[in-house]
Amino acid sequence: MKIDDVLTIHNRLNPKFWSGDQLNNEVLLKLQSVAQDFFENLGLDDIDFDDITFTGSLANFNYTKYSDIDLHILIDFNQVDENEDLVREYFSGKSSGWNNKHKILIFGYEIELYVQNSNEPHHSTGVYSVANKDWIKKPERQNPEIDLNMVKRKVKSFIDMIDRAEDLYDVKKYLEAHNFSKKLIDKIKKFRQSGLEDKGEYSYENLTFKYLR
Repeated sequence: MKIDDVLTIHNRLNPKFWSGDQLNNEVLLKLQSVAQDFFENLGLDDIDFDDITFTGSLANFNYTKYSDIDLHILIDFNQVDENEDLVREYFSGKSSGWNNKHKILIFGYEIELYVQNSNEPHHSTGVYSVANKDWIKKPERQNPEIDLNMVKRKVKSFIDMIDRAEDLYDVKKYLEAHNFSKKLIDKIKKFRQSGLEDKGEYSYENLTFKYLR
């Protein structure tokens, strides 16, 4: 396992996307177009988005060849329905379907679209408003201390569980494999979120997630 596969700290933002700290206008227009197209297909009458943000490693110094273009559309879930869990599940299904159906690349990096509740905090250290053409949170280069042994142990643990799901499928225990996989997905998501909330992008939980992805 190479830590460079999930963590490389560069001295500057990706020059294909950024000129200094200003987003390439070609990239900006493409991200605006993709987000607008997705939003219009949601069919939300009388509801508008609050912002469109570009975040993640490509809006920071820790990008790698495996990075995605994390494009977030911020919507106040309460404006859609008071049941936020239901709204979140709806948007999750819509964005997942869109991401699976489309493969839009910019300079070889794939756009990963996500609908974020405007009222929830975002833990990335680099967040750029595509709608307002300015930084919400400007990244600073860091030299984090990484517990690589912990990352390796957690990766191996999750790989073992993934293998367990595949074994169940191979012996045609389809329902059991399905249920096990759903629980595993939730486990990995919560594991990553706990790391982001505690120590941010460089937590071993988030690096484990990135390696598995």
